[in-house]
Amino acid sequence: MSSPPGDADAPDGRELLPDVASRLAGLTAFATLGALTTAQHVAGTIVASIPGADAELVAEETLAFLSVVTARSLRQDPAAAGALLSLALSFRDYMIGADMIGADMVGGGTQEGLDEITEAQAASYQRIGRKLSFYEAHLPTGRLPGPLALKDKMELWMGRVSPPGLPESPSKRLETLDLVALVDTHVKLVRAYAEQ
Repeated sequence: MSSPPGDADAPDGRELLPDVASRLAGLTAFATLGALTTAQHVAGTIVASIPGADAELVAEETLAFLSVVTARSLRQDPAAAGALLSLALSFRDYMIGADMIGADMVGGGTQEGLDEITEAQAASYQRIGRKLSFYEAHLPTGRLPGPLALKDKMELWMGRVSPPGLPESPSKRLETLDLVALVDTHVKLVRAYAEQ
């Protein structure tokens, strides 16, 4: 009896389709975990090191930047890359959901309270969307971000997360904090996992 088209079996008898889906799920989970962990580390370093840094701005910019960097690292896996491009927005959804549950808005909240959260969500989506578009323009599709490109783009990122009037340049702050190496390690880990 022959198998229907698309139900091909691997040499060991396993179905290929579930194997592909499993690989994609594992890759997406690994890349997401790496992006979130790296973003948390980088943002925490900035907030702790730069007086007057706005923690929410730093977090949003950093996650948007790392979402795009990670997606570009997955250029051979467009489905996983697409999931990573939406990571900053998905994270915002998660945080807004937590706020709604924490404020007992789900199921028992007032319409006024839900409208307020919905307005805040729409504003944050627009803000994060602009950040993602900025980094997507600076990190072109199909190009793997290497150490030199990361340094160049992270100088832009550092300028965006730094409060005005600091005595040193974004490139000097970036060099002092040694964050390019951390992000480059993340990129290499994601690529190595994707290529295994």
